[in-house]
Amino acid sequence: MKRKKPKNNAARINMALYTFLLIATPFLLVRNYLQQAVGMLSQLSFSVAGMNIPYVLSAAILALLLVIIINIRHLRLLHLLVILITIILMGIGQSSTDYYFNHDFYELQHNWHYFAYGIFAWISYLYHKSINTSRVKYIWFTSLQAVLISVFDEGAQIFISGRVFDICDNGKDIWGTMVGLIIVLLLTRDKEEKIKLLYRKPLANLQNPWSSMFILLLFSYIFLNISSILTESRYIPSAILWSFIVYIPLILLLFFLQFRWSRVAVIVLLATIVVSGSITIKKNSTNIIIQKQAGRLSWRGIPVPWFDLMVQTDGVPKLVDKKIYFNKKDKINRIYGLCEDIMLIGSGTKGQGGKGFSSEKSYFVFNPITRRPLQILVYPNLQACRIYNQLQADGKKVLLIIHNG
Repeated sequence: MKRKKPKNNAARINMALYTFLLIATPFLLVRNYLQQAVGMLSQLSFSVAGMNIPYVLSAAILALLLVIIINIRHLRLLHLLVILITIILMGIGQSSTDYYFNHDFYELQHNWHYFAYGIFAWISYLYHKSINTSRVKYIWFTSLQAVLISVFDEGAQIFISGRVFDICDNGKDIWGTMVGLIIVLLLTRDKEEKIKLLYRKPLANLQNPWSSMFILLLFSYIFLNISSILTESRYIPSAILWSFIVYIPLILLLFFLQFRWSRVAVIVLLATIVVSGSITIKKNSTNIIIQKQAGRLSWRGIPVPWFDLMVQTDGVPKLVDKKIYFNKKDKINRIYGLCEDIMLIGSGTKGQGGKGFSSEKSYFVFNPITRRPLQILVYPNLQACRIYNQLQADGKKVLLIIHNG
């Protein structure tokens, strides 16, 4: 009579405990005022030859070097590749979020979500390995679990810590999970396993670990960027909807590029869009920004639906967080540093935005970043667009932030 193989409960317990930590740690940090302490710790630095070097960055570099030195005999090219990919993916995530916060890339708070959920992917791997789950199921189950944990964590903070549901944090958590999953897939890959990102048969993409990873990674990146410009809780449904609006055409486009009969058509379509867009931009060199109607702007003839827009002093447009209120951190950490002499706020079609600045239409402040006077103009969008176009025609360098609503 065969004995039943004893279940490995250690991996299950580790999974449960780490899930608890993911939810409990942010709450403990907030309730015990440790979040502020962590932020202050990230800013501590020492001076060498006139250069300020952060302690956190120095500690991270030393720790990485120490790990490499200890394991130098066992290191392979794959391990170095994994380190490089991890740094690149985390850099991509950081460059997509918290634009107004202007975090340094080494700040602990800015990296918490990526490290915490990247480790979760590894803990999940150990658990799924103990129950002989396939790599494909491991990817999908881990992604779903991460989403549920992240949503529960953000939802609980509303009632427990007096904070708000920040969908941007969900985007960071999911992206951190993707980073962890890619590391696991690379380190546990068999030599015979082929890396193919898309298959011609639609269902085959859900049955292969690398194509599943690609599908999830692409959506995660889009969601990370959309959630970063729709951070207010009232925009949560819109952030999810817009993520799918962008994702579905893009994944279909990539899918059809596999077929010779559609490749030419797709390339011609993209070339037509690029050429016509370039012509439109050249034609609209004077009427740079126009308010078409509520929720619809036009930048040099290119429609900008619903999202808030920043046009920097060099004329480069950027979608930014959709908000009607700017706090002191938004201004000091990022906005004032982008200004030169004039900042123009488009406060929406009905003047509902631009809160946090003076109620006066035009006034001057001392810019603590440039240490020069800064003129701030706050007008409803129709007037703001006319003023901006005129100032540009006069050769002025203006930072424009316009609420598209």
